[in-house]
Amino acid sequence: MSSNQTSEIDAFLRGLDHPFKAQVAQLRLAVLQSDDSISEHMKWNAPSFIFAGEDRVTFNLRTRDRVQIILHRGSKVKAEDGFSFVDESGLVSWVTGERGTVSFHDQAEVDDRLESFLRLITRWVRADSGEAVAAVPPKSPSPAAGHAPADEGPARSRDVIRTEAGSSMPVSYDQPLSEGLAALLDSVEESFAITTAELRYRADGIEFGGFVAKPADAEGPLPGILIISDWTGLNDHVRVRAQMLARLGYVALAGDVYGGGAHLSSQKAPVEAAKFYDDPELFRARMKVNLKRLWAEPGVDTSRVAVMGYCFGGSAALELARSGSAVSGVVSFHGRLDTRHPADEDDIRTRLLVLTGGNDPVVPDDSVVRFENELRSAKAPDWQLVTYSGAMHAFTMPDANSPEFGAQFDALADYRSWIAMQVFFDEIFA
Repeated sequence: MSSNQTSEIDAFLRGLDHPFKAQVAQLRLAVLQSDDSISEHMKWNAPSFIFAGEDRVTFNLRTRDRVQIILHRGSKVKAEDGFSFVDESGLVSWVTGERGTVSFHDQAEVDDRLESFLRLITRWVRADSGEAVAAVPPKSPSPAAGHAPADEGPARSRDVIRTEAGSSMPVSYDQPLSEGLAALLDSVEESFAITTAELRYRADGIEFGGFVAKPADAEGPLPGILIISDWTGLNDHVRVRAQMLARLGYVALAGDVYGGGAHLSSQKAPVEAAKFYDDPELFRARMKVNLKRLWAEPGVDTSRVAVMGYCFGGSAALELARSGSAVSGVVSFHGRLDTRHPADEDDIRTRLLVLTGGNDPVVPDDSVVRFENELRSAKAPDWQLVTYSGAMHAFTMPDANSPEFGAQFDALADYRSWIAMQVFFDEIFA
């Protein structure tokens, strides 16, 4: 199992009777995402998190008027060893110099303090492990993609997701929306106000760009959707789809696999995309960065998250599923089904909805058969594969019009696949 999320804690949380159950689930994932070296088990009848062989963070679920999390140094009595920890978060109520508690009294506190909590946990678990992590410095001007700022030093293999939120403003498109994209956006009624923002976030020394859309005045955490576009990257099509999802009541993050918020030309896109098709582990790692950013977005119910994508993005979503990610569900729209690293038995832990075209040259019949056999061999728990007769590649993209290359918009297949997605989301988020 490639994820540090365990079935033991999954089962415990499903049966948990606690007023702050949703917040416990959200904070549990926050602790796990803060460092892939953290593992979890049960201690004191609650989820507890281990780093370097010792429990360091444990929930106290006996308190029912808040979520309380205990920071400690394991169960062994330690001699005076010169340990010290500077709390730069302001979140901890210290009982002793090596034991303290963090409390959250409502969802608003969780949303407001989640990023600070992530940084705190990353520093705390490493504080006496020989791998102490300094506080994250103030945000410096954005570096070029792939290069860390000079004051950060060498990039760690797993950086805490750091985010620079955009402000809510009218959506800025790369160019005026085409008639097809405008009609696509109008196909979902805006029955309530939504907000949008451009995002910047960093991981593994790389800056990523994103676009988030969400209902403006929603009460309580909402299901979150990570959406990845075709191989041209963070384009207007994916911004439109994110707004459509927000109009349906979801928090939608249009993510970035390449880094830098790139929107590539049709000439450069195939070259860049090939790097990820040829390296599934890199593909999966970049998807996990974007998933972590969605988890950190205020207002997201981290126990109800799905991943979807178009073309290249559909392939990206399926690679995340193959990695063992336990998201609620994955949807692929006309994504490539073949991979250099097929799933092994029990690797796939989420539900799949795969939507493909009957005349898609990127997904020929033998590819469909290989994929179905892969799912059977991997004992995937729940999957659907829907083929739309006559539909070519890119059948959901209004501006696709290259039938000579096997790519063309198909209004009926687009409509049917969008409805299928909504039914799937209604089911997995129920």
